[in-house]
This record gives sequence, C-alpha cells and structure tokens, in this order.
Amino acid sequence: MILLAFYGCGRSSLEKLEFEIFSAGFIFEKAPFPECHASTIVETEDSFLAAWFGGTREGDKDVCIYTSAKEDEDRWGIPVKVADGIVNDTLQYPCWNPVLYKRDNGDIILYYKIGPNPR
Repeated sequence: MILLAFYGCGRSSLEKLEFEIFSAGFIFEKAPFPECHASTIVETEDSFLAAWFGGTREGDKDVCIYTSAKEDEDRWGIPVKVADGIVNDTLQYPCWNPVLYKRDNGDIILYYKIGPNPR
C-alpha cells in the first residue's frame, strides 16, 4: 500500500524514504463478512485506527465501511460498522474506498464514497 502511494514519486524520491514496521498481524481472525478490501490506517494519539469496506462481494449493496482500533500490543477491537449506504427504506448502495485522515488538531476524518460504483 505504501509503495503504491509513492509510485509516481520517482526512484530517487523513494530511496530517501525510511519505513519502520511497528506491528504485523491481523485485525480479526474471522471476519463478520465474506470479503473485505481497501484498508486504510492512521496513527491516533496513543494507538492506531483502521478502516476498510466489507460485504458479500465488492459492489454488492451490503458492502459497508468498518473500523477497528488497536487496543494493545497484540489485539485489535471488534470491527464496528460505521457506514452502511442506506439512503432510505428501499434504497441501499455499496460503500467504497475509505480513507482515514488525521488533521493537525488531532481530529480524524473518514472519507468514503456511497454509490453504485466507485467512480
């Protein structure tokens, strides 16, 4: 994911960057949905917050945005559905491509798209 974000920077720019792995592992062992995709992560004041979309299959109406906070060194919290694409009683769209962004004041904003396709 990080390499894709810097793909257009050119080789000389990438050579100057240093990366450190803080932790490696899974947020959950058994997902409450068949598929998930498009993860994003942000460092909070004292931990990490991750988001992704999950549902039956990418593009299905039941695809929602979920988040989870890292609770300690080895454990993440239970995934929480934060967006479901429900417009009204008869209309639901899939949710797409979450992006977490931390503002200078520490507020975290979650951007995502609701609609029939990601465009």
